[in-house]
Amino acid sequence: MERTDNRSKEVDSLPLCSHVYKHGRLCRQPVAKPGEILCSTHLRSHALAAPPSDPLAELASELGEISEIHQVGAFIAKLMKLACQSRITFRRAVSLTYMANSLINAIRLQHAEEARAAKDDDELRIDWTDVPRPASDRINLNQQPLSDTLHTPVPA
Repeated sequence: MERTDNRSKEVDSLPLCSHVYKHGRLCRQPVAKPGEILCSTHLRSHALAAPPSDPLAELASELGEISEIHQVGAFIAKLMKLACQSRITFRRAVSLTYMANSLINAIRLQHAEEARAAKDDDELRIDWTDVPRPASDRINLNQQPLSDTLHTPVPA
């Protein structure tokens, strides 16, 4: 019996619900927990009546600045998950995926330009140390070329 008395004392010490009915009457139930302003009944009804949060706003806050292709892939995967859960429309998911693919192409082009710029900075250097060279002392530059079956040499 003391438990019931203690519990009723705790309930009595809580403030009353601040919900106002249509006719202007206040709810007389104690709040659900200390620090709350509504009783458990009105807390549930307000939670159900609250507009759902925008899943794309949540996704945008998670993204930050995208600079790598794998980050865009993670974004597309989250879009697919939201579309499968019917939290966003299929049409919206398709348009955002198209934009994400455009971003992937832009990142690829940027990486290609950076690689091209890195190659342009280096001068073309050829190492000729192991390349065989003809012996110039064995070549006679005054020698007549051998005759070709299609072309006859012109006498000098």
